[in-house]
Amino acid sequence: MSSISSMKRWRTTPFRLFLVYTAIFIISVGSLLGLDYWRSAAYIAQQARNIIGWEARYLRALRPERLPAEINLLSRDVPQRVNYYGLFAPDGSIIAGTIAAPPPTIPDDHFLHRVEANLLPAYAGDVADALAMAVVLKNGNMLVLVRDVGEITQLRDTLLRSMLWSSLAIALTGMGLGWLYSLRQWRRIRAIQQAAVRIAGGNMSERLPAGGRDELALLANIVNGMLDDIGRLMGEVKSTSDGIAHDLRTPLARLHTLLRHLLQDAAPKDRAMLEQAVGQTDQLLLRFSAILRISEIETMNRRSNFSEVDLDELLHEAAELYEPLAEDKHMTLAIHTEDTGRILGDRALLFEVLCNLVDNAIKFTPVGGKVMLALSMTPHGPCVCVSDSGPGIDETERESVVQRFYRSPGVRDLPGSGLGLSIVSAILHLHDFRLRIASANPGTRMIVQCWPQVSN
Repeated sequence: MSSISSMKRWRTTPFRLFLVYTAIFIISVGSLLGLDYWRSAAYIAQQARNIIGWEARYLRALRPERLPAEINLLSRDVPQRVNYYGLFAPDGSIIAGTIAAPPPTIPDDHFLHRVEANLLPAYAGDVADALAMAVVLKNGNMLVLVRDVGEITQLRDTLLRSMLWSSLAIALTGMGLGWLYSLRQWRRIRAIQQAAVRIAGGNMSERLPAGGRDELALLANIVNGMLDDIGRLMGEVKSTSDGIAHDLRTPLARLHTLLRHLLQDAAPKDRAMLEQAVGQTDQLLLRFSAILRISEIETMNRRSNFSEVDLDELLHEAAELYEPLAEDKHMTLAIHTEDTGRILGDRALLFEVLCNLVDNAIKFTPVGGKVMLALSMTPHGPCVCVSDSGPGIDETERESVVQRFYRSPGVRDLPGSGLGLSIVSAILHLHDFRLRIASANPGTRMIVQCWPQVSN
């Protein structure tokens, strides 16, 4: 299960959706503002053309002798001057109006042309932008009409700035809201992931948080329903297997007692067969006891018996307990520990883990071999290693040896139930610890990582 803490928030689906919606909204608003800007600017420009056109037609319709007086009147009576007029003789001298000279770039085509303000130095006041029309009259004079369109330019710039600032504000607001909403979804997903990790760790009573009415809540409810069914089925299977183990252990114990009584009074020729039968019943009783022990461990309250445990002390106790057995096989049992402080765990169960590992190491190591117990501190936490100089475990079998009843083909002639490492695995799973199996070249290294494991 991949950890959500390694995932970037901008990669979450809610945040990406908000970015997409924000981009769509920005494009829509930008298109709307652009259309408004284009329509407004075009409308104002058309109005300017209409006004200049009507005035040009009006002035052209006047008698030549009245035209200078009308131009001077129009130039004098407008309080906020927008239009400018000029009447010029064929030689370019001014007859009437406020324009000192005709613009040199305006052709006589009765159309409006955009001219720069510096080409009309005789304007009264400051003019930033202008449209001009030149008309040659029948008597040879030239009529020039100019309209200041600086307001149109200012309106265009204002609309453009408004569009840009509005788009920026919308983008920031959308991204902010997207971040806040994705943060809420992020927390929900993180809570679901933490619950899933606890479920994967063996707490089958845990359920995914399903607050809300969206797809995430629907999915959590579906998974919770599946967990209910899985828990019920696992409970039924576990109850059945526990019942079988419990019910068979009693008649096997009676059979074991009867065989021992028969062994005492048996004839020499029958003694070997009875001893073999007693040995087989011993193995069966050990297996049923181990099955019930694993079931007991798996049903324990995870933290009820947890306290501070000194691993150094625990390792020395296990070495002291198995030292006589190692001496009987003429083996070297060495121990090396570092100061790792205390950990939180069930002392009795962790001692059982060490005893199982040391017992296996001694059992599968030939006479005269070596078993090494080591305790070291890693950046993650304490680490216990039990290594031997035995035949080792093939890499293809390292996942199988922790399964119930599995025995490697090379050691099936040795006594055992095939449940020792299953018990170790169950206890470590209860503590959120991990067992790793590696090669000791030669032999096997059983490594117990004594820190909470996070699934990757």
